[in-house]
Amino acid sequence: MLTLFIWYSKVKKENLFAIAFGFFISAIIVFASNEFFRHKIQTGSKAYRINKNPIDKSLTKYVVPRESIQNIRPSAEDMVGNDVSEPVDASKKVSRPQPSKAVHSIMTTTSGKLIYDIVVTTDEKKRRVVEQPHSDKNNVAIILIGCSFTYGEGVNDLETFASLLSKRFKGANVYNLGWPGSGPSQIYHDMNGDEKEFYRSFKEKKLIIVNTFFDQHLYRISCNTSCYAQNEWLLDKPKYVLNAENQLEYKGSYRESMPFIFLGRIVFKSPLIVYSNFHVGNRYSEENYKLVIRIFEEIRKVYESEHEVIDFYNHFHYTSNNDVVNNLSKKMIASEITPVISSSINFWNVYGKSLAIRNDGHPSKLGHQLMAESIGWAIERDHPELLKQK
Repeated sequence: MLTLFIWYSKVKKENLFAIAFGFFISAIIVFASNEFFRHKIQTGSKAYRINKNPIDKSLTKYVVPRESIQNIRPSAEDMVGNDVSEPVDASKKVSRPQPSKAVHSIMTTTSGKLIYDIVVTTDEKKRRVVEQPHSDKNNVAIILIGCSFTYGEGVNDLETFASLLSKRFKGANVYNLGWPGSGPSQIYHDMNGDEKEFYRSFKEKKLIIVNTFFDQHLYRISCNTSCYAQNEWLLDKPKYVLNAENQLEYKGSYRESMPFIFLGRIVFKSPLIVYSNFHVGNRYSEENYKLVIRIFEEIRKVYESEHEVIDFYNHFHYTSNNDVVNNLSKKMIASEITPVISSSINFWNVYGKSLAIRNDGHPSKLGHQLMAESIGWAIERDHPELLKQK
C-alpha cells in the first residue's frame, strides 16, 4: 500500500486520467470481444483446426470405398438439414440411459423452435434398442461401444447406425453400447465398475467389437485446459496414465488431479478462448496416442476373459483429423485392431451440413446411414457369413 501511495503521489493527474481511460477502453474491447464470440459459439459457428494432409497410402485397404455409399439415397428433407442458428434449450433432452424406458428427448432453441423430438427406448440393461430382435440362433454378438454418436443422440431408435447394422447382419445380434459423454478411458473404467452389466452381459460366445472414434475422445483421455471451459463435465471423468511398465494406472478424477480449478474456469471460459479452440496441453501428442491404444488393448482383454473375440474394429468418424487417423491406424494395426477409415471420402463436401444436427453437432439421420455403411462394409468384407441367419 505504501508503494502504491508513493507512486500515486508522483504521477501527474493527467497521466492518471490517461491510465484510467486506457483501462476503460480495454474493458470495453474485452467485453465486446467476449460477447461477439459468445454469439458465434451459440449460433453454431466455431473455429476448428483444418487439416489437409491425405490419408497415408499404406492405409488404402482400410479406407471405405466410395462405392459403398452409393446405395444411400437421401431424401430432400435429409439434404436440407436443420437451419436453426439460435441458442438452444436442452432442459428436455434425455442423455443418460435408464433401464427399460421409452421417453421423449426434445431439443429446442430458446425461442421455442424445434431442433429434434425423438423417442429413446432402452432395455433392462440400459442399452438402446435396435430394430432386428436378438435371436437365440445367433452365437455372434456385434457390440458397438462409443459415446453419444453411437448412442444416437438426436435421432430415433430405428435411425441409429446400430439399428441399421442389425437389419443388415441377421446372423449376429447387434448391441448398442453407446453412452453419451463417454470415451475410451470412461468405457474401460465403467466396464470394470458400476456399468459392468451394461458392457459385459451377453449370452453369445463370440464377439465382434466396434468402437467409433473422433478427435474429441483425445480430450476425454487427457483433459487439457478445455475441461475448464466448455467441457467442464470432463473434470469428473476417470484419469488413466501409462506407468513406467506401460501399464494403465488410475489417478482418480481429473477434478482431483488438475491444479488451479478456479483460475482455469475464469481464464479458459473466455468466449474468445472457446471460439479459437486455444488450450494448453496438446491432445495430438504421441503420449495420448499410445494411451488410446493401451486402453483398447485392455478393453479387449476384458472381453477375451469371458468370450471369444473374433475381431476388433475402430471406426474413425468422417470428421476425424487425418493426422490422427494416420498415426492411430498404424498403431492399431500393430495391436491387431482393424481401422475403418471414412474420413478421407470427404462426406462433408458431398452432403454438407445435413450430416449433423444443427446447433447440436451430433450425427443426423443421414450421418448415421453413412456410418452404418462404413462399418457394414468392413464387417461384410471380413465376415460375409453374418449377413444371413443360420
